[in-house]
Amino acid sequence: MRHAELYQRLLEIPEDRYVMHGSPYELEIIEPRRTGRDDVPAYNHLGVYATTCIEIALLYATIHTKRTEWGFAPQTTTSTLDVRVPLGFIHGPGFVHILPKEGFEELTLAAFVSHKPVRPVEVFPIDRDVLFEMIENRTVEVGIYDPASA
Repeated sequence: MRHAELYQRLLEIPEDRYVMHGSPYELEIIEPRRTGRDDVPAYNHLGVYATTCIEIALLYATIHTKRTEWGFAPQTTTSTLDVRVPLGFIHGPGFVHILPKEGFEELTLAAFVSHKPVRPVEVFPIDRDVLFEMIENRTVEVGIYDPASA
């Protein structure tokens, strides 16, 4: 499924009823896990983390480098996400899991957590080229850093 078609299908998912969870793996049940983000209290506990932001779900699906080694932040002047990845980062195909919003609590504007296992209602396979299409479409800007000099 091409990025434009996939994006349109994801846009049609009602944010008031569903959230998205991106992962390199197709999961039948998503179990609560630690994020490894001990520096951010809201993310410093077991949980199933999800978002209503399509781009964030797609990043989690396609970037396979350990989560503590990459990050993102919204730009203040555009709707683009700034993404920072290490030199030689690993990316590939993945999955966006559509989860019922019931049982999730809102952490920030587009971030949600459930402390119980969640079964997806739908799963979308994501091609590894979606990351490059997001860069070409300027929905994300990627900066690469050298971990050896960080």
